[in-house]
Amino acid sequence: MSGGESESTQSAPLVSGDGRAFDPQELSELLRARARTKIEQGVYTQDEVDRLAAFKPSAPGDYLEHARRVMAALNANWDVMRPSALETHRTGLSARIVRAIKRRLDGLMKFMHRQQAHFNATVKDTLEEVFNLRLRYLFVSQRLVNLDERMAKLESRIGQVDDLAGAVGRLQEALRDVDKQGIFLKRRVSELLDKLAQTGAPQAAALRDEKDKLASFDYTLFENLHRGSREEIKRRLAVYPAWFTGVKSKVVDIGCGRGELLELFGQAGVAAEGVDLNSEMVEECRQRGFTAHARDALDYLAAQPDGSLGGISAVQFVEHLPLEALTRFLELASAKLAPGGVMALETVNAACLGTFCGAFYLDMTHIKPIHPLALHFAVERAGFSSARVEYLNPFPADIRLAPLPFEATAQGPAAQVAIAYNDAVAKLNSVLFSHADYAVVARR
Repeated sequence: MSGGESESTQSAPLVSGDGRAFDPQELSELLRARARTKIEQGVYTQDEVDRLAAFKPSAPGDYLEHARRVMAALNANWDVMRPSALETHRTGLSARIVRAIKRRLDGLMKFMHRQQAHFNATVKDTLEEVFNLRLRYLFVSQRLVNLDERMAKLESRIGQVDDLAGAVGRLQEALRDVDKQGIFLKRRVSELLDKLAQTGAPQAAALRDEKDKLASFDYTLFENLHRGSREEIKRRLAVYPAWFTGVKSKVVDIGCGRGELLELFGQAGVAAEGVDLNSEMVEECRQRGFTAHARDALDYLAAQPDGSLGGISAVQFVEHLPLEALTRFLELASAKLAPGGVMALETVNAACLGTFCGAFYLDMTHIKPIHPLALHFAVERAGFSSARVEYLNPFPADIRLAPLPFEATAQGPAAQVAIAYNDAVAKLNSVLFSHADYAVVARR
C-alpha cells in the first residue's frame, strides 16, 4: 500500500454504527442531559449527588505501571498494516514461491484491513489521550486534596487569630479599667501626701518630691505614646553628633527625656550627660547606663562653672519656657559654654502651618511656638556667633500637595495653566508642609 493510501485512511473520521460521524462533544452533552434528567426524576438522591461531588480520587500505587503495560501492548499490536515477516525455512524455488505467496497475501490482508487499521490508530491515540488526561486528573485531584488540607489549616489559624484579636480587645479593656483605677489611686495618694506635708512632719520635703514624681508620671506616659519609638527618635536626631564633633569638654543635653540623644553622643564618642525635670525619665536614662540629673535646667546651668561646658543641646525644650525663662536660659548658656562651644536648640517649626495640626498642640505643656527668625535673633542677642537655622524632619511626599505633570517643552494655554498651578502648589507646600522642626545651631 502506498504512503498516500495510508495517509488518507488515517484521516477518515470515526463513525458510529448507524453511519454518523462520532462527535465526543455531542456524547458529553448527551450524558450530562441524562444525568440531569435522572436527578430531576429522583433516580439519584441528593446525598448521592453530594457524595459524588465531594469525591476526591487518588491514584493507586500501581496505576502508572499498569498504564505503561497497556500502552506497551497497544503499541506492539495496533498496526495491522505493518510489514509481515516473509522468512521461511524452505530453500531454493519453493522458498521463492512461499515468499511470493506471502507477499500477495500480505497485500490482500492490508487491503482488507485498511478500515481496521484506521480504527486501531484512532483507538490507540484516544487511549493515549485518556491515559494522559487520567494522569492529569489524578494529579489535579491530589493537588486539590492538598489545597483542602492547607485551607483547613489556614482556617484553623484564622480562627486562632480571631481568638487572639478577641483576647487583645479584652486585654485593652482590662488595661483601660486598670488605668482608671490607677488615676483614682494616684489622686488619693496625692491627697494623702498633701495632708501629710501640711502636718509639719520632718519628711515634708520628701513628701512633696513624691507628689512631684506622681505628677511627672503622666508626662512620661504621654511621651511614650505620642513622641515615637526610640529608634524613630534616634533617626531624627542622627545629625546632632556631627554638630558637636571636636568639643573639648562635656556636652549637656537639656530635657534629655529617655536618653536617645545621649545614646547617639555615646556612640559617636562625645562625652555627654543629661538633665531633665522628669525623674521617671532620668531613672530610665540611668538604667541604660547614661549620666543624667533630675533637676531644673536653669538651676543646673547656674550651678556650673563659667566656661566649663563644651556644648549644650536642647531638643523640644524652649517651647516649654515663658519669654523671661527663655532669656535667662540663653544668658546662662552663653556664660557656661567655653569659647568655641556649640549650642543646638531644636523646636517645632512655627513657620510651617502643618505642625499646628499635630505636633505642637498635641503636647499641652507647650507654651507658645517660636518662629525660626525670632529664636535666631534671641540667640545672637545672647552673645553667640555664627548662628544658623537648620530645618529638620521634612513632611513625607505623600502628604505634600502634588503638582500637575506636564512636559517642560509644552506650549499653549494648558501649559501656562499647569505652570501657574504648580507655582501655587510649591508656595502652599512651603507654608503648609515644609519641615516639622528646626534647630538654631550656634557657636560661642
